[in-house]
Amino acid sequence: MSSALIKFAPFLFAVLLLSPVLRAEDNNDLARDEVAGIKKKLVAAETALGAAPEGYTRTKEDFQLPTSGNASGGKFFPISSGVRQEFGSKAEKEGKEDQQKTEEEFKKKYAEAMAKGDYAAMGQLGQEMQARQGKNVAKQMEGPKEPMTVAIHFNSNPYAAIDPDAVVFENPGVIALKKKNDSDEKGQVSIYFDPITLKDTKKLSKIETKYNNDGIKKKLGVFNITIDIQGPLAAAEAWAKKVNTKDILALIDADSK
Repeated sequence: MSSALIKFAPFLFAVLLLSPVLRAEDNNDLARDEVAGIKKKLVAAETALGAAPEGYTRTKEDFQLPTSGNASGGKFFPISSGVRQEFGSKAEKEGKEDQQKTEEEFKKKYAEAMAKGDYAAMGQLGQEMQARQGKNVAKQMEGPKEPMTVAIHFNSNPYAAIDPDAVVFENPGVIALKKKNDSDEKGQVSIYFDPITLKDTKKLSKIETKYNNDGIKKKLGVFNITIDIQGPLAAAEAWAKKVNTKDILALIDADSK
């Protein structure tokens, strides 16, 4: 080893020891079971939504799960996560599924009739296929025309001014606000949950959640939840009123701040 390298060896060792890239306590990657715990709470929040409005069924579900924590200087800070669901016409979905099944049955029976040279059966199958397709189209038209989406956010740090005329409902720790689109009857109802910031909503003119600079006590702590329901405003408002707010509030860690 050269004399220059020997001279600077203690310095290099100190740099490597203190480097935030290599220090174990600064590794913010989440373990699989930690991510599973977050998803379990998101699923519980979905359950608390209750059933979708009549005529609707879920067509898509997309989770936004974190892969790393939010720690700095030995302190924990909130981790954001969420799930987004899309809801469409139940009759349309069932109609499309039935149509696919009908087409598969038709192809099989038609091939069998053709193999036998049974032209009468082939003609009869064609007529039956047209009739069932007509019924399917009519059935798909029975359901709601406008889709709906529901987004659940954990630790999103929400902010919103409270328009007194926009309040759908409010209870200790929770308030729901509606906003109608200018051009149609669609809009959004947002439900905010925070047992501390929203302890007495009637005294508030805005919703504002601020992070504690001193950090939070629990690495995976959830201290506010927001639910956004979009679609026909009347349906969104009716759905919001059926949400089990007590179960949602129970998902928030009371001692996480």
